[in-house]
Amino acid sequence: CALPISPTPPTPPSKRFARLVTSPVARRLAVSKIGRAGILLAAALGLLVVGGSSLSRNLVIWLHAQKPYQLSFRDIELVPEPPKWIRPGRLGLLEEVRDGRVALDRFSMADLNLDLLLNDFRRNPWIARAERAAKTYPNKVSIQLVYFEPVAIVQTERDGRKFSVDRDGTVLRFGDLDIDQAGPLVEIIVAKPRDEPKPGLAWPGDADDSRMPKVDPQFRLLTAAKLAGFFKQKLIAEGTTSPAFVPERIVAQHDKAIFVQMKDKSFVLWKSLSNPDSPGEPTDSEKWNRLIAKAKSEGGLRLKKGEYIDFTTDGVVTKRFDGT
Repeated sequence: CALPISPTPPTPPSKRFARLVTSPVARRLAVSKIGRAGILLAAALGLLVVGGSSLSRNLVIWLHAQKPYQLSFRDIELVPEPPKWIRPGRLGLLEEVRDGRVALDRFSMADLNLDLLLNDFRRNPWIARAERAAKTYPNKVSIQLVYFEPVAIVQTERDGRKFSVDRDGTVLRFGDLDIDQAGPLVEIIVAKPRDEPKPGLAWPGDADDSRMPKVDPQFRLLTAAKLAGFFKQKLIAEGTTSPAFVPERIVAQHDKAIFVQMKDKSFVLWKSLSNPDSPGEPTDSEKWNRLIAKAKSEGGLRLKKGEYIDFTTDGVVTKRFDGT
Protein backbone atom coordinates (compact mmCIF):
# COMPACT_ATOMS: atom_id res chain seq x y z
CA CYS A 1 0.00 0.00 0.00
CA ALA A 2 1.11 3.41 -0.67
CA LEU A 3 2.75 5.29 2.09
CA PRO A 4 1.06 8.52 3.12
CA ILE A 5 2.82 11.67 1.88
CA SER A 6 3.67 14.09 4.66
CA PRO A 7 3.06 17.76 3.90
CA THR A 8 6.16 19.86 3.19
CA PRO A 9 7.04 21.95 6.24
CA PRO A 10 7.08 25.73 5.64
CA THR A 11 10.40 27.28 4.69
CA PRO A 12 11.77 29.40 7.52
CA PRO A 13 12.44 32.99 6.60
CA SER A 14 15.92 33.75 5.36
CA LYS A 15 18.31 35.08 7.99
CA ARG A 16 20.69 36.60 5.49
CA PHE A 17 19.60 40.21 6.14
CA ALA A 18 18.22 39.65 9.61
CA ARG A 19 21.10 41.51 11.27
CA LEU A 20 20.32 44.64 9.23
CA VAL A 21 16.70 44.79 10.25
CA THR A 22 16.18 46.63 13.53
CA SER A 23 13.33 45.85 15.73
CA PRO A 24 10.85 48.67 16.38
CA VAL A 25 12.15 49.05 19.92
CA ALA A 26 15.76 49.25 18.78
CA ARG A 27 14.85 51.88 16.12
CA ARG A 28 13.24 54.10 18.73
CA LEU A 29 16.32 53.83 20.94
CA ALA A 30 18.61 54.82 18.03
CA VAL A 31 16.59 57.96 17.24
CA SER A 32 16.64 58.96 20.90
CA LYS A 33 20.41 58.60 21.04
CA ILE A 34 20.85 60.68 17.89
CA GLY A 35 18.68 63.45 19.36
CA ARG A 36 20.68 63.57 22.56
CA ALA A 37 23.88 63.63 20.60
CA GLY A 38 22.59 66.55 18.52
CA ILE A 39 21.68 68.50 21.65
CA LEU A 40 25.08 67.86 23.14
CA LEU A 41 26.75 68.90 19.89
CA ALA A 42 24.72 72.13 19.71
CA ALA A 43 25.57 72.92 23.31
CA ALA A 44 29.23 72.30 22.64
CA LEU A 45 29.13 74.57 19.59
CA GLY A 46 27.36 77.28 21.63
CA LEU A 47 29.99 77.13 24.33
CA LEU A 48 32.65 77.27 21.67
CA VAL A 49 31.08 80.38 20.09
CA VAL A 50 30.57 82.14 23.43
CA GLY A 51 33.99 81.21 24.63
CA GLY A 52 35.53 82.26 21.35
CA SER A 53 33.71 85.61 21.42
CA SER A 54 34.77 86.26 24.99
CA LEU A 55 38.28 85.21 24.15
CA SER A 56 38.23 87.53 21.13
CA ARG A 57 37.04 90.50 23.21
CA ASN A 58 39.61 89.83 25.88
CA LEU A 59 42.27 89.56 23.22
CA VAL A 60 41.26 92.93 21.71
CA ILE A 61 41.23 94.59 25.15
CA TRP A 62 44.61 93.11 25.98
CA LEU A 63 45.98 94.15 22.61
CA HIS A 64 44.76 97.74 22.92
CA ALA A 65 46.18 97.97 26.42
CA GLN A 66 49.63 97.42 25.03
CA LYS A 67 51.96 100.41 24.67
CA PRO A 68 51.63 100.87 20.87
CA TYR A 69 47.86 101.49 21.33
CA GLN A 70 48.25 104.03 24.15
CA LEU A 71 47.78 107.73 23.42
CA SER A 72 48.47 110.89 25.40
CA PHE A 73 45.72 113.53 25.35
CA ARG A 74 48.27 116.16 24.35
CA ASP A 75 49.03 114.14 21.20
CA ILE A 76 45.51 114.50 19.78
CA GLU A 77 45.75 116.13 16.36
CA LEU A 78 43.70 119.33 15.88
CA VAL A 79 42.71 120.00 12.26
CA PRO A 80 43.46 122.77 11.61
CA GLU A 81 45.83 123.92 14.34
CA PRO A 82 44.47 126.75 16.54
CA PRO A 83 44.97 130.16 14.86
CA LYS A 84 47.65 132.44 16.24
CA TRP A 85 45.19 134.79 17.92
CA ILE A 86 44.37 132.04 20.48
CA ARG A 87 47.16 132.70 22.95
CA PRO A 88 47.13 129.29 24.75
CA GLY A 89 47.89 127.52 21.45
CA ARG A 90 47.33 123.84 20.76
CA LEU A 91 48.65 122.46 24.05
CA GLY A 92 46.83 125.05 26.13
CA LEU A 93 43.58 124.38 24.30
CA LEU A 94 43.95 120.62 24.80
CA GLU A 95 44.63 121.11 28.49
CA GLU A 96 41.47 123.22 28.82
CA VAL A 97 39.43 120.50 27.11
CA ARG A 98 40.96 117.80 29.35
CA ASP A 99 39.94 119.97 32.33
CA GLY A 100 42.33 118.31 34.78
CA ARG A 101 40.86 114.82 34.41
CA VAL A 102 43.76 112.52 35.22
CA ALA A 103 42.08 109.55 33.53
CA LEU A 104 42.37 111.33 30.19
CA ASP A 105 46.06 112.11 30.53
CA ARG A 106 46.87 108.83 28.83
CA PHE A 107 44.30 106.38 27.50
CA SER A 108 43.77 103.37 25.27
CA MET A 109 42.30 103.64 21.81
CA ALA A 110 39.87 100.87 22.82
CA ASP A 111 38.44 103.02 25.66
CA LEU A 112 38.02 106.25 23.68
CA ASN A 113 34.45 107.33 22.90
CA LEU A 114 34.63 109.76 19.96
CA ASP A 115 31.16 111.25 20.57
CA LEU A 116 32.05 112.16 24.16
CA LEU A 117 35.35 113.58 22.99
CA LEU A 118 33.57 115.83 20.46
CA ASN A 119 31.24 117.09 23.21
CA ASP A 120 34.25 117.99 25.36
CA PHE A 121 35.66 120.12 22.54
CA ARG A 122 32.30 121.77 21.80
CA ARG A 123 32.15 123.10 25.35
CA ASN A 124 35.34 125.12 24.86
CA PRO A 125 34.54 128.84 24.29
CA TRP A 126 37.08 129.10 21.45
CA ILE A 127 35.51 126.25 19.46
CA ALA A 128 32.71 127.27 17.10
CA ARG A 129 32.15 123.71 15.85
CA ALA A 130 33.71 120.31 16.46
CA GLU A 131 32.71 118.58 13.26
CA ARG A 132 34.32 115.13 13.21
CA ALA A 133 36.62 112.88 15.20
CA ALA A 134 38.50 109.93 13.72
CA LYS A 135 40.74 107.11 14.93
CA THR A 136 43.71 105.89 12.94
CA TYR A 137 45.28 102.79 14.42
CA PRO A 138 47.40 102.08 16.26
CA ASN A 139 47.37 105.36 18.25
CA LYS A 140 46.28 108.46 16.33
CA VAL A 141 43.18 110.58 16.96
CA SER A 142 42.28 113.68 14.92
CA ILE A 143 39.56 116.28 15.52
CA GLN A 144 38.24 118.61 12.81
CA LEU A 145 37.46 122.01 14.35
CA VAL A 146 36.15 125.44 13.39
CA TYR A 147 37.36 128.26 15.64
CA PHE A 148 35.74 131.57 16.54
CA GLU A 149 37.41 134.55 14.86
CA PRO A 150 37.49 137.89 16.71
CA VAL A 151 36.42 140.95 14.71
CA ALA A 152 36.15 143.60 17.43
CA ILE A 153 37.08 144.61 20.95
CA VAL A 154 33.96 145.58 22.89
CA GLN A 155 34.21 148.24 25.59
CA THR A 156 31.25 148.91 27.87
CA GLU A 157 30.31 152.56 28.21
CA ARG A 158 30.28 153.01 31.99
CA ASP A 159 32.88 150.70 33.49
CA GLY A 160 35.25 150.47 30.51
CA ARG A 161 35.52 146.67 30.70
CA LYS A 162 36.77 144.99 27.55
CA PHE A 163 35.57 141.89 25.77
CA SER A 164 35.97 140.42 22.31
CA VAL A 165 33.30 139.19 19.92
CA ASP A 166 33.07 137.42 16.60
CA ARG A 167 30.95 138.66 13.68
CA ASP A 168 27.83 136.95 15.10
CA GLY A 169 28.12 138.65 18.50
CA THR A 170 29.54 135.61 20.31
CA VAL A 171 31.58 136.62 23.35
CA LEU A 172 35.22 135.49 23.27
CA ARG A 173 37.76 135.33 26.09
CA PHE A 174 39.57 138.64 25.95
CA GLY A 175 42.40 137.43 28.22
CA ASP A 176 43.25 134.62 25.81
CA LEU A 177 43.28 136.90 22.77
CA ASP A 178 46.59 137.82 21.15
CA ILE A 179 45.55 141.17 19.67
CA ASP A 180 48.71 141.50 17.57
CA GLN A 181 47.87 138.25 15.77
CA ALA A 182 44.12 138.87 15.39
CA GLY A 183 44.31 141.24 12.43
CA PRO A 184 42.63 144.66 12.29
CA LEU A 185 40.07 144.83 15.13
CA VAL A 186 37.58 147.68 15.41
CA GLU A 187 36.54 148.89 18.86
CA ILE A 188 32.82 148.78 19.67
CA ILE A 189 31.35 151.06 22.36
CA VAL A 190 28.15 149.68 23.92
CA ALA A 191 26.03 150.25 27.01
CA LYS A 192 26.85 148.03 29.96
CA PRO A 193 24.60 144.95 29.90
CA ARG A 194 22.78 143.83 33.04
CA ASP A 195 23.95 140.22 32.65
CA GLU A 196 27.62 139.32 32.61
CA PRO A 197 28.83 138.47 29.07
CA LYS A 198 29.97 134.84 29.07
CA PRO A 199 32.58 133.44 26.65
CA GLY A 200 31.10 131.11 24.08
CA LEU A 201 27.61 132.62 24.37
CA ALA A 202 25.84 135.47 22.58
CA TRP A 203 26.12 138.98 23.97
CA PRO A 204 23.36 139.46 26.59
CA GLY A 205 20.33 141.50 25.61
CA ASP A 206 19.24 143.19 28.86
CA ALA A 207 19.90 146.88 29.53
CA ASP A 208 21.82 147.82 32.67
CA ASP A 209 19.22 150.10 34.31
CA SER A 210 15.59 151.23 34.20
CA ARG A 211 16.07 153.21 30.97
CA MET A 212 14.55 150.56 28.75
CA PRO A 213 16.04 151.26 25.31
CA LYS A 214 13.92 151.39 22.21
CA VAL A 215 16.38 149.14 20.42
CA ASP A 216 17.55 146.02 22.22
CA PRO A 217 21.26 146.17 23.23
CA GLN A 218 21.82 142.69 21.82
CA PHE A 219 20.54 143.84 18.42
CA ARG A 220 22.79 146.91 18.53
CA LEU A 221 25.82 144.81 19.41
CA LEU A 222 25.00 142.22 16.74
CA THR A 223 24.62 144.97 14.11
CA ALA A 224 27.95 146.50 15.16
CA ALA A 225 29.70 143.09 15.19
CA LYS A 226 28.59 142.30 11.64
CA LEU A 227 29.82 145.73 10.58
CA ALA A 228 33.16 145.12 12.32
CA GLY A 229 33.47 141.83 10.43
CA PHE A 230 32.85 143.69 7.17
CA PHE A 231 35.53 146.29 8.02
CA LYS A 232 38.06 143.60 8.96
CA GLN A 233 37.51 141.81 5.66
CA LYS A 234 37.92 145.06 3.71
CA LEU A 235 41.05 146.16 5.57
CA ILE A 236 42.72 142.77 5.08
CA ALA A 237 41.79 142.62 1.38
CA GLU A 238 42.64 146.22 0.48
CA GLY A 239 45.37 147.03 2.98
CA THR A 240 44.35 150.69 3.25
CA THR A 241 46.75 152.89 5.20
CA SER A 242 45.27 156.40 5.08
CA PRO A 243 43.57 157.34 8.39
CA ALA A 244 40.49 158.36 6.40
CA PHE A 245 40.21 154.77 5.15
CA VAL A 246 40.56 153.02 8.53
CA PRO A 247 37.52 152.57 10.82
CA GLU A 248 38.70 152.85 14.42
CA ARG A 249 35.55 152.76 16.53
CA ILE A 250 31.90 151.79 16.18
CA VAL A 251 29.67 153.78 18.53
CA ALA A 252 26.66 151.57 19.26
CA GLN A 253 25.34 152.52 22.71
CA HIS A 254 22.57 154.81 21.42
CA ASP A 255 19.12 153.81 20.23
CA LYS A 256 18.81 155.93 17.11
CA ALA A 257 21.93 155.24 15.07
CA ILE A 258 25.29 153.56 14.77
CA PHE A 259 28.21 155.90 14.05
CA VAL A 260 31.67 154.93 12.83
CA GLN A 261 34.67 156.99 13.89
CA MET A 262 37.53 156.83 11.43
CA LYS A 263 41.17 156.93 12.46
CA ASP A 264 41.34 160.62 11.42
CA LYS A 265 38.54 161.26 14.02
CA SER A 266 35.89 161.86 11.34
CA PHE A 267 32.39 160.55 12.17
CA VAL A 268 30.19 158.67 9.69
CA LEU A 269 26.53 157.88 10.29
CA TRP A 270 26.58 154.30 9.08
CA LYS A 271 23.16 152.96 9.99
CA SER A 272 19.91 154.39 11.30
CA LEU A 273 18.35 152.08 13.89
CA SER A 274 14.95 153.76 13.77
CA ASN A 275 14.47 152.62 10.16
CA PRO A 276 17.36 150.30 9.25
CA ASP A 277 15.66 148.75 6.21
CA SER A 278 14.38 151.91 4.56
CA PRO A 279 13.94 151.73 0.76
CA GLY A 280 17.03 152.76 -1.16
CA GLU A 281 19.38 152.22 1.80
CA PRO A 282 22.87 151.61 0.33
CA THR A 283 24.63 148.39 1.22
CA ASP A 284 27.76 148.33 3.39
CA SER A 285 29.90 147.81 0.28
CA GLU A 286 28.28 150.76 -1.49
CA LYS A 287 28.83 153.00 1.54
CA TRP A 288 32.45 151.90 1.82
CA ASN A 289 33.15 152.60 -1.86
CA ARG A 290 31.52 156.04 -1.67
CA LEU A 291 33.49 156.91 1.44
CA ILE A 292 36.79 155.85 -0.14
CA ALA A 293 35.97 157.76 -3.34
CA LYS A 294 35.22 160.96 -1.38
CA ALA A 295 38.43 160.66 0.67
CA LYS A 296 40.53 160.07 -2.44
CA SER A 297 39.00 162.92 -4.42
CA GLU A 298 39.28 165.45 -1.57
CA GLY A 299 42.52 164.28 -0.01
CA GLY A 300 40.69 163.08 3.09
CA LEU A 301 37.21 163.45 4.54
CA ARG A 302 37.93 167.05 5.58
CA LEU A 303 35.15 167.54 8.11
CA LYS A 304 34.83 170.55 10.38
CA LYS A 305 34.17 170.30 14.09
CA GLY A 306 30.60 169.11 14.75
CA GLU A 307 30.14 167.65 11.27
CA TYR A 308 29.58 164.08 10.18
CA ILE A 309 29.02 162.19 6.93
CA ASP A 310 25.69 160.66 5.98
CA PHE A 311 24.65 158.60 2.98
CA THR A 312 21.77 159.29 0.61
CA THR A 313 20.28 156.85 -1.88
CA ASP A 314 22.87 157.85 -4.46
CA GLY A 315 25.60 159.85 -2.77
CA VAL A 316 27.34 161.28 0.32
CA VAL A 317 26.38 164.43 2.24
CA THR A 318 27.85 166.37 5.15
CA LYS A 319 25.61 167.20 8.14
CA ARG A 320 26.01 168.73 11.58
CA PHE A 321 25.23 167.09 14.91
CA ASP A 322 23.10 170.09 15.88
CA GLY A 323 20.73 169.28 13.00
CA THR A 324 21.78 172.06 10.65
